Amino acid sequence: GDSLELEIFVASKGSVENRDYATEYTYSGTPIAAPSADDFETDSQGNMTFSWYEGDYTELPLDNQAVLDTEPTDAGIYTLVVEVAADSSYTTAETKICVTINPAQVIPSIIGNAEKTYDGGLAVEPGDLSVALNGICEADEGMETAVAYYAYESANAREMVVVTATDIQLTGERAANYVLSSTTAQGEGKILAKNLQECVVELEKEEVYFTNEP
Repeated sequence: GDSLELEIFVASKGSVENRDYATEYTYSGTPIAAPSADDFETDSQGNMTFSWYEGDYTELPLDNQAVLDTEPTDAGIYTLVVEVAADSSYTTAETKICVTINPAQVIPSIIGNAEKTYDGGLAVEPGDLSVALNGICEADEGMETAVAYYAYESANAREMVVVTATDIQLTGERAANYVLSSTTAQGEGKILAKNLQECVVELEKEEVYFTNEP
């Protein structure tokens, strides 16, 4: 009888590799660049899709609880999953890429007017000074502040005394998106001489009693 030749075609294993997509960013207050098919190398003609996860899952199973709706914004570590659908020649391909968003650096400086009358101490009057942060993103303006401990360099009365802010710490709901260039800053203040009339000490008279007893 007639013979029937059966040809079996086996699709090649699909692959996808990162070609141009950046894997490191600095926090800017806006989502990072969206990936596109042009950023990746693949032989398949299948549809390419992208998904984001919060955390590093390059060596771990994906956690659906960590999936994001769009490109990430906040500083942290993320996983970009690139999947290429199978076509007539290649099987489905997938790759996981670790993407890091680093905190943005901010530079602290002292603002305000530090002035007090000589009191022998180094403490700055509460409310005289505050820390300004240079480098806060426009989206976070007014939302991020800093706290610090302020002190005069000298307790002596002078027209210009160096004031130092130490132990500066960021506060605010987006503080994790920033890193301080320094935890100290310096400015200037004034210590006024104390009026001498205010320093007069009233001496009380001591009464002395004499007696003939031995």
